[in-house]
Amino acid sequence: YTPSSVVISAAGRVDHEDFVALVTKHFGSWEGVAPTRTLQTLAVRSAVNVVRRDTEQAHLVLGMPGYVRDDDRRYPHLVVDHILGGGMSSRLFEEIREQRGLAYAVHSFRMPFVDTGASAIYVGTTPSQAAEVLKLVRSELAKLVESGVTAEEMVRAKGHVKGSLALSLEDATSRMTRLGRSELVGLDHISVDEVVALVEAVTLDDVLKVASDVYAGPFVLGAVGPFDAASLEEFVA
Repeated sequence: YTPSSVVISAAGRVDHEDFVALVTKHFGSWEGVAPTRTLQTLAVRSAVNVVRRDTEQAHLVLGMPGYVRDDDRRYPHLVVDHILGGGMSSRLFEEIREQRGLAYAVHSFRMPFVDTGASAIYVGTTPSQAAEVLKLVRSELAKLVESGVTAEEMVRAKGHVKGSLALSLEDATSRMTRLGRSELVGLDHISVDEVVALVEAVTLDDVLKVASDVYAGPFVLGAVGPFDAASLEEFVA
């Protein structure tokens, strides 16, 4: 909570000049400089990390490198992430939960930061089914890397992404948060219409390139349950 780390944003029925005057009145005495960051590039290596617990549930996260917040490839990544594990029509959900009933939860997600990024898949299952589930996850990733996605999947994913964006910004709080977050991490503010256009511009070839870049590994596996790390190493090989 220091001046160099604070961003103040507002949305709704607000006059910009009045808001600036109000902020200046209450925070004008704050002085700070932009924080400097010393970034260190680290090589990602395959690894397995286990928190051993004798439970009836197993929690698994398979992680891969991703993209930073301002990388142009984040839009193809957004689309392909939805196709892979972004909802009940996703490949992982259909294959692992609907068709085989091997998990009570399965989804993929992205984590774009200022200086690094990650992509990951979470599965909640039973310890006895963990190996089969992980084999299926790796199989789906291999299919994605080799063949990409279909035109039908692309249309459906783009529609969901655009719809989710519109719904997420219906209230003033969400708009305020989006503005503040962009300023905080040093990104240009992109309007909703611009984001929609960028999502629409994603091609099948864009998705295949991103899939080959992200989902081919290296892999890091985190597991909570009655496991030994050695028994899971084959799934990050």
